[in-house]
Amino acid sequence: MLKTITIQGFRGVDCLRLEDFARVNLLVGPNGGGKTTALEALCLAPRPFALDLLDRMNQWRDMPPLAPHTWHTLLTVFSQMYPHREIRLEVETTTGSASARITAMFGVAGTEVSEAAAGAGSQQPVGISTESEETIRGVSCVYRTDSGQEVQATLELVPPGYRLTATTNAKQPPRGILPGAFFIHARRATSLAETADTLTRLYEKQAEQRFIEALQRIEPRLRRLVPGTRRGQPTVLADLGSATLVPINILGDGF
Repeated sequence: MLKTITIQGFRGVDCLRLEDFARVNLLVGPNGGGKTTALEALCLAPRPFALDLLDRMNQWRDMPPLAPHTWHTLLTVFSQMYPHREIRLEVETTTGSASARITAMFGVAGTEVSEAAAGAGSQQPVGISTESEETIRGVSCVYRTDSGQEVQATLELVPPGYRLTATTNAKQPPRGILPGAFFIHARRATSLAETADTLTRLYEKQAEQRFIEALQRIEPRLRRLVPGTRRGQPTVLADLGSATLVPINILGDGF
């Protein structure tokens, strides 16, 4: 049974440690507090080397499937959408412990670049609002258990989607230290296209401010919403006062 989990740099969670798990556990908190992110981390923790889970998690949030032309969706799995910071997951169970480090792989015009060349010391998020040609070409993961098992896995964006590879020092196929997880999401009330259409009509009538004020009761950081398209698909970006507008897909389910 799970005892503790530590989450660092994953989605909206900068650093979080959950412990004292029982057979039934409830997570309670305000919108955007990281409840869904914690559940996603619990889903990913059993087999973090199965990086295709990142694709499924994004699709649960109404994002497009991962592919080279949708590389920007990988930004959303990193804290503050800053991909130069790695994601760390540490889990402890009644049978052992394990840790995973997930990092972005960068490329310019299809060529891998070093962390220094990519501007690792810069505080400017890369991707949606940058004028750089730098893109994320995938993610890699190093997974280690206290028994000495190690798995190195990569998810590389290649047409028409992505390619998964994994190597291990174990004689048997890699297994997580948890039996597995089912994630049943609730985000099916409306589609992103419906939201973008509604917001566009509010802007047409110049009635968006009342709508924003109502939403600020749920998300006080919200300043404005910007509807638009990316690669011909509808999108809505939210201004939360950070350097980069963020897709509303990664805001809380309450929002």
